[in-house]
Amino acid sequence: MPRKILASCCLFRVNSKTTFRLALFAFVVPVLFGMVSTTRADTLTFSTLEQGGSNLVHISDPYFESGYRVQDGGELYYAQQSNNLYAGSAGLHERISNGLLTLSRADGGTFALTSIDLSVLHPQGVSPAVTFVGTLSGGGTVTQTFTPTVFGFHTFVFNSSFQNLINVSWHQGTDELDAHQFDNIVVSNVPEPATMFLLGTGLSAIAAHARRRRRKRVDS
Repeated sequence: MPRKILASCCLFRVNSKTTFRLALFAFVVPVLFGMVSTTRADTLTFSTLEQGGSNLVHISDPYFESGYRVQDGGELYYAQQSNNLYAGSAGLHERISNGLLTLSRADGGTFALTSIDLSVLHPQGVSPAVTFVGTLSGGGTVTQTFTPTVFGFHTFVFNSSFQNLINVSWHQGTDELDAHQFDNIVVSNVPEPATMFLLGTGLSAIAAHARRRRRKRVDS
């Protein structure tokens, strides 16, 4: 075979392999980075609500932060820094007797719940046990109960069953001296099945290409 033609064939073969690898790289890396961003933990800190003053401030229902929704009965409040209910940060509470609070992703996707900070609502008050009920995307529920005992936020950690959730709900206490407030909710998005499928497809293509290369080396 003439050298020019041979060189041209070799160049085509190298370029084909390089193009294939670059294509896979361009496909798989965004998927991987998409998964990393999807599973990144977020903390709902309510820090944008932090402010001086001595009032209780009513906020809109639902409340949105970092792609998550806190739904309540329309009476969601936080305490300004000089109010006697201020427990060290702008925590939220619902001023409805035994009112229901529900946490979910704004886009309706699934998520994991890692921890939440709780405090009794009033410095001279107490809080009943707070039972969190998680609705699983595949059906069924999970529950875990915490009891805040002091005024000031402390972290309560959920067990590993609080994964793949559609929402998590819990109830407020009966009155100001018998209730809790909450802050610093640590959550993370669960990868969507479509994302997992795309990643699996890309990895399968890499494996198939590697097998073809091994067979060519054996045959040659």
